[in-house]
Amino acid sequence: MRILFVLLLSLFSIIVDAQQGRSIHGRWKIVSIADEEMYYNFKKDSVSLSPVFSSPMDKAQAKELIALLLGMAGDGIFIFGKDGHYELLHDTKQDGVGTYIVSDRDSLITANVVRNGVKVIEKMKFYIKEQLLHLTKIDDGRSMKLVLEKLPEN
Repeated sequence: MRILFVLLLSLFSIIVDAQQGRSIHGRWKIVSIADEEMYYNFKKDSVSLSPVFSSPMDKAQAKELIALLLGMAGDGIFIFGKDGHYELLHDTKQDGVGTYIVSDRDSLITANVVRNGVKVIEKMKFYIKEQLLHLTKIDDGRSMKLVLEKLPEN
């Protein structure tokens, strides 16, 4: 009987640990952003460009795109509240607010957000690996991949 109790207790703690490892609740800061043409790591301030940007003119365009990325995602923070509250901050200013739901079966986050007075639905595939949240924004445009690290709770 004791062995069965210990076995069940161990199994329960493994399940709880696994669920906590997949939890997106909290504040997450963008570490890197990538698409088909470029990768930018905010922590290391490093850039990687695809062969598409081969000429000096292309590289100048790439620098403009990187500056745009920095303006769009620099100091970006995603907030996923336990109560379904969703918020996106950019340079400490609110860039979007709404609610979100998570489909663990599909590894999909669906956020209903208001940005600049406009309601939008954002869909993001996600997974957590090595304590980093990996998001792939799904929309009609370019596929953006974000890697975020969890910020300590206040």
